[in-house]
Amino acid sequence: MVFGIYILLYTFTPLNELWIRAGRTIANPDYPESNEIGILQFPVYTRGPLLVPISIVAEDEVQMILLGISRFSAYFSYPAIILVFWSKFRGLHSLLEKTPISVLLINDSHKLHAYCGYVMFFDALIHTTCHLARWALQGNLHLLMSMDNYSGITGLIGLISICFIVLPMTLLKKCIQFEIRKYAHYLFWILCLVMSFHAPIQALPTGGFCALIFPTMMIGYAIDAMYVKCFMSERITTPSYKVLQSGVELTMPVSDRFQKSLASGGFGYVMLPWISKHEWHAYSLYENPLDPSIRHMFLAKAGDWTSMVHKRIDECDATARPIWVTGPVRISFFPLQHR
Repeated sequence: MVFGIYILLYTFTPLNELWIRAGRTIANPDYPESNEIGILQFPVYTRGPLLVPISIVAEDEVQMILLGISRFSAYFSYPAIILVFWSKFRGLHSLLEKTPISVLLINDSHKLHAYCGYVMFFDALIHTTCHLARWALQGNLHLLMSMDNYSGITGLIGLISICFIVLPMTLLKKCIQFEIRKYAHYLFWILCLVMSFHAPIQALPTGGFCALIFPTMMIGYAIDAMYVKCFMSERITTPSYKVLQSGVELTMPVSDRFQKSLASGGFGYVMLPWISKHEWHAYSLYENPLDPSIRHMFLAKAGDWTSMVHKRIDECDATARPIWVTGPVRISFFPLQHR
């Protein structure tokens, strides 16, 4: 909300000379040839003693309202963008868990991730709709596909990407298999990449923050993911499996590092290479009160992958096939039954 108020004040006050008062027009005097979102180029206005070409952003009250809504929605979503990545910094969370900062962390990181995803999705819809409406009023809809205006084409690709990311996990959740929904989530790399070029950094402070936020978050996430895979993963050579009608109970001895990472609870990612070498699935961890070196998972038979696990183990009565496990990560809630 604070960021949204900031951009409204910056846009609709004369503090930064964005007002051309005589014509009741909002303009950008600093970038006459800018590719900033939604520009109608290039009328000439008097600025001080000189005639300077100025890029017009909004020409009347309706366009001003559309501009305000579109900019507010973009800036309102910036905290959500940061938090949606923060909720997935599992390596960083595991390190902070060992410090007093852990008492300040949000336990339900999955709920935070889902909420921020909704915010980003609806803000993207509002942002795009208002810009397209303003462009239509200006006769500038060609900017949507213009290679001279990266904001249009990157915004279009970004909107399509976020729809493929969010809709399968929400409205289409019951219609699409979990594995497909999970792979669709990897389109966030495309989303982040195109958003990095959505507005030039030279547009600061009225725009261009995405050129800073998205690359930073991408690099941070990549480093965190590599740390998790390299330093929080271990091969379990002697797991045991108990086949039940509703799923498989997995029992595994874990290292001292694993035991000391969390006092109790949390979840871990498990990969069964004899089922699939690239699928990692998250499940809650349970301690063994008689042996602190043991952890349990229950793999409910609720999807293609878990059904295959149940079938393979039941058919060959496997008792010690090796697995990989990553974690543990602290969380108070994680949806398990959709698998």
